[in-house]
Amino acid sequence: MTIAILDDNLLWSTRLKRTVEALGHRAVVASPTTEVLPEADVAIVALSPGDPRLEEVLRLLRERGTHLIGHAGHKERDILASPAAGLCHQILTNSQAAFKLEAALALVDIRVSPPQS
Repeated sequence: MTIAILDDNLLWSTRLKRTVEALGHRAVVASPTTEVLPEADVAIVALSPGDPRLEEVLRLLRERGTHLIGHAGHKERDILASPAAGLCHQILTNSQAAFKLEAALALVDIRVSPPQS
């Protein structure tokens, strides 16, 4: 499965990328405000406050059929309950994203078509 990590925090996105790859998936890291969003089955998105394009990006990804996992700090209750969070299929705290990502990904219902021969 291809997983896009949309986060401007380089340390955090690098850590998530290593975790995703250790679980046997392909990881693509990009800024959530990038002009060209990567194609992915799943997107792990930082629900950063103050990003005016975040909801637009989440809507575009949903229209593509991308499963959205939003994350924020456990004390950031306003972010975890924000309209952007409401667009996500799953919401994780940062610690859940770091330590329970495998369980979260197991809940993703991805039906990939077999390759055409």
